[in-house]
Amino acid sequence: MLGVTTLGLGVLLFESGFSLIILFGIHHALNEAYGKRVESPAAAKALAPVRALLHLLCYLIILRTSLSFHTLSIEVLGTGLALTVIYYVYSLNRQPRTASPWSQHQVEALSLLAVGLSIFVNINFLQVVLFHFILWAFIPMPSFGPSAKLN
Repeated sequence: MLGVTTLGLGVLLFESGFSLIILFGIHHALNEAYGKRVESPAAAKALAPVRALLHLLCYLIILRTSLSFHTLSIEVLGTGLALTVIYYVYSLNRQPRTASPWSQHQVEALSLLAVGLSIFVNINFLQVVLFHFILWAFIPMPSFGPSAKLN
């Protein structure tokens, strides 16, 4: 039911003229934060909000040269990202260590690497969308749900 409601809200916002780039950024950040995690429920719940903020700030910084984002200050975004990374590392150190591959936080590291790359290479919206689809193509859909077990 939540998926249908979210899809309906997305269509309503798009039809009302809301920026597709911002709408996709919110979708992307929430997917990266709340999806594909094998951690304990307590760890996932504790880290998901800071992951969402980290991915959203990375997304905004990567697409800072896009027409929609000319009014955003790179200094404010960069400071926000730095503080978010510090809090994320602090939160990670408070979590128990697990052996799951996703607990290594490769997606967050890849997002931060993309931010660094975007200083030298212009990354556009369609490239971010392509990354999103490729990433999710490699994550099996049955892995979603409470009974999913990934080794």
